Parts: sequence; C-alpha cells; structure tokens
Amino acid sequence: MPDLTLTSRKILDTNPLLHFKLMQLQLVEMIRSVYQRSNGKPASAEFRSALEFASTHLSPRAPTDPQYMSALEKTMALMIFDPDKMIPEMKELLDLKMRETVAGEVNRAILQSKGLKPEVRIRELVRARAWAEAQARSCSILSSNTDIGLDGESVANDGDAMVTG
Repeated sequence: MPDLTLTSRKILDTNPLLHFKLMQLQLVEMIRSVYQRSNGKPASAEFRSALEFASTHLSPRAPTDPQYMSALEKTMALMIFDPDKMIPEMKELLDLKMRETVAGEVNRAILQSKGLKPEVRIRELVRARAWAEAQARSCSILSSNTDIGLDGESVANDGDAMVTG
C-alpha cells in the first residue's frame, strides 16, 4: 500500500492553491473555535495561536499571488469584526459550506492523482439519459405524455430514483 503521507504531500506540492485553501480553512476553524469558546465576544489575546498560524503558514505565500493575499486579508479580518456585523463575503468564510467546498476540491485532487475521473460514473449516465430523453422528445420520437418511469413521480416508495415501482 502506498504511503498516504507521500501521496498527500505530492498532491499538495503540485496544487499550491489547494494547499493554501486547506491552510486557510484550518485558520478559519481556529477563529471559529475562539468565537465558540468565548460566546462570540473574544479578547484579542485569544487569537494568538491563529495569528501565529497565519504568520507561519499563510503569510509567506500571500505575496506570491494576489488571490492568496486577498483570501488571507479576508480571513484575518474575521478576527477584527463582530460576526453579527460582518459583510456577507466575510460571513461566507465562517459558513460550514466552506468545509464542503474544500473537501470536494481535495477529493477531486485525490481522484485525479489516481488517474480517476472526479465525477461518479452514475452521474454521467443520468445526464446521458436525460439528454437522450430530451432529444427524443424534441424529435417527436417520444411524446411529452409518455412516462418512461424515471421521473420523481414514478419512483418507488423507498426513494431510490433508479428503482421504479
């Protein structure tokens, strides 16, 4: 079995933006935990470890790319502004959806490093089926009234879209 650390190191070395986003997410999580521990009213000293992390891991990369600099500035601003008074662009950083977005990017990078497509094959098949149905309907091969059993209304009670009742 290949060494996971070497594989992940290779992925991060070949994808500096992903590496930066992972470190940015780690910084956001540090900031979020400070707000949670202090019930939203932290003292500035509580951000010391977040500042040290940003100084060590993120700030050396920021001058290399304006995108990094902008992301770092927005993330650092989380420590200055009250979460209730933040602009939406900053609140997005504290939103848990950021975790999902970065996780999706990591998954795609891992799959690509293994030579696999980043999308599940079933999604391709569902898209192809929908395209074929649309083409058949537009050419009047399939009437608009014809139920082929794959829409949401003819799905079995168990909710599985691929099994019809």
